[in-house]
Amino acid sequence: MFSASFLINAYARNLHFIRTHTAGFSQADALRQPPFRGNCALWIVGHIALYRNTVLEQLQQAPTFDPALAQRFKAGSAAVLGEEPGLAQLSNMLTALDASQERIAAILPAFDATRAAELIRFGSLTDPLTRAETLLFLMRHEAYHTGQLELLAEMTRNG
Repeated sequence: MFSASFLINAYARNLHFIRTHTAGFSQADALRQPPFRGNCALWIVGHIALYRNTVLEQLQQAPTFDPALAQRFKAGSAAVLGEEPGLAQLSNMLTALDASQERIAAILPAFDATRAAELIRFGSLTDPLTRAETLLFLMRHEAYHTGQLELLAEMTRNG
């Protein structure tokens, strides 16, 4: 059953962990490359911010992360290997995530069962999902990437 408070709290927990893992990070820290094939913290946070825009779109809200900057962090985009022209700043992405959480918490309680049950096509998934399932899918996707930040935080603080 669709529960607005469940989703609000789940997104809030993800944001808490994102904030915890990136606490004290400079832009240079966020660009630090892992010693294995993977993305830096900046790409991961940018990717999460991009998909928070998608969450807001599902809730008929304006994006909080500049859509032009967000395109750099689409699925399948090249790894961010260092500073590059027009690259978003970690601090701006974290501010966008904070703003997205405020909007999610404000709008989800009014997201009625009819709207939640609407079937939509999402991304490359072949079967339609309800809007509520899409929001849950996006939350789980975000949680996956949030978990990746833990290792990068340890690497940055201890190495």
